[in-house]
Amino acid sequence: MFKYVLHRFFKNKKSYLLIVIIIITFLIMSISPYLTGSFVDFMINNKDVHRVVYLSSIIMLIGIAGVVLAYCKNTLSVKITSQVSFDLLRDITKHFEKIKLSVVETIDSTYLTQQINTDVNVITGFVISNIIPVFMNVILAMTIICLFISINKYLLVLMVVLIVQYQEGTVNTRNKIS
Repeated sequence: MFKYVLHRFFKNKKSYLLIVIIIITFLIMSISPYLTGSFVDFMINNKDVHRVVYLSSIIMLIGIAGVVLAYCKNTLSVKITSQVSFDLLRDITKHFEKIKLSVVETIDSTYLTQQINTDVNVITGFVISNIIPVFMNVILAMTIICLFISINKYLLVLMVVLIVQYQEGTVNTRNKIS
């Protein structure tokens, strides 16, 4: 099912546009905190009003571009998810046409149709909304690790130890609640 959804996703021509928009949106959202921090540092150290207005305009335009691209990403994602779901439902319907009538009559058709429709929409939505961000988050994690290594290796070790302790604490808390 996973391979089928991915195959149908990449068969759609708009999927490549969606990937490009996701990458650009990811870069904008990753760079925005740095730009905002640099802007605050600049305002503290520099009193030139024209530069402040110029930099704030750039940050505003980047923010607006991020919002517009996020809207385009969501709209395109819904269209592609609907198309892939429709294709999958069409193929399942074609498969049911090949099944013997005696087998089909033993099944509650309303329940089966509802279950298939729900499963197809959930699987398609999950695959399309989570596959590309997983790769982007891996790249972001590697970038953060490289950044920590360039700043201070001891800081990286400290962060890893703290993350492991945080994860263990979270798991232990969940086990106690359950």
